[in-house]
Amino acid sequence: CGLSSRALAGMREAELVVLPTRIRGLPYGLLSGCTNLKHITIPDSVTELGSGAFRISGLIGIDIPEGVEIIGGSAFAECKALEKANFEGGTHIIADYAFGNCNSLKTLLLPEGLSGIEQRAFAECMELEKVIVPKSVSEIQNDAFTYIYEIDNFRGELRILPKLVLQVEPNSYAETYAIENGIPYDSVI
Repeated sequence: CGLSSRALAGMREAELVVLPTRIRGLPYGLLSGCTNLKHITIPDSVTELGSGAFRISGLIGIDIPEGVEIIGGSAFAECKALEKANFEGGTHIIADYAFGNCNSLKTLLLPEGLSGIEQRAFAECMELEKVIVPKSVSEIQNDAFTYIYEIDNFRGELRILPKLVLQVEPNSYAETYAIENGIPYDSVI
């Protein structure tokens, strides 16, 4: 079973969408702009959430099944009401700006087995206070946890999210990343 890119995009009145149980991937922009969509169940068969799949939707929570290996760029970007993202494990890559500008996110427990967090994956998430990063993470790209501080109408600079504290394991890549980028962190075992 397959769905085409942006097949359901812009259905502003849709509050519930039932996806086919055998679908393997959610294509580019599938439910982008569905501002009344509060909840959705992603079938266990899905292995990839395409770029912008839920961008600018009204989701308030999402459960990401174990089979989802890749969360595409901007998959949940600008979901301003998104408060929770529960990872059931299996996710290896969180792509560029995947959760960018999700201002209601406060805490994230990233799944064991995650290997990479790409550039600006959590950028502009101004309420993000705690991200628990597993030891399996071996790459966090530049600016994964930043926002643009506006100096004036023409200039800005990247800064670390103001409330963020990373929870990392001692001697892990994530601890080194936090130290090198001036991100507050707590060591957890």
